[in-house]
Amino acid sequence: MFRSDFPIFTTHPDLTYLDSASTAQKPRYVIEALDTYFRTNLANIHRGAYDLSMESSRLYDDAKERAAKHLGGVSLHEIVFTYNATYAANLIAHSLVKTKLLEKGDTVLLSKMEHHANIVPWQIVSEEHGVRIEWIDIDEDGTLDYDDLAAKLPNAKVLALT
Repeated sequence: MFRSDFPIFTTHPDLTYLDSASTAQKPRYVIEALDTYFRTNLANIHRGAYDLSMESSRLYDDAKERAAKHLGGVSLHEIVFTYNATYAANLIAHSLVKTKLLEKGDTVLLSKMEHHANIVPWQIVSEEHGVRIEWIDIDEDGTLDYDDLAAKLPNAKVLALT
């Protein structure tokens, strides 16, 4: 993809956009596909027995199957679409606690170069549920300190790197 694929840069040619973890700018083909969907197929997914709902469900499942295939997944059921990366990080952190896969005293590893959106959910889980956070150092060149990671990894229950 190129800058010219994103209409936002036509409207704001000098824009440098660095907040994609929260809200990603959309390329023209995504905007056009959404516009077509909203105009021709918008209906409840997996909640209706009428033709429009069944077609929306098919399109949704097809998209999940394509994503699963692209990511090497086995099934569309392994794919969860979320609003954005921030929502996904929150969903993962809180789901691990709710399902007791992550409990009081367990350790989550975060690198010191994480985006704020990947730190806050783990801080909340830490404060509310007694989960420990350990920080992986970074080298002088700004890359992950793999020796520090290797030393801390045996104690961790979750590795949350973005």
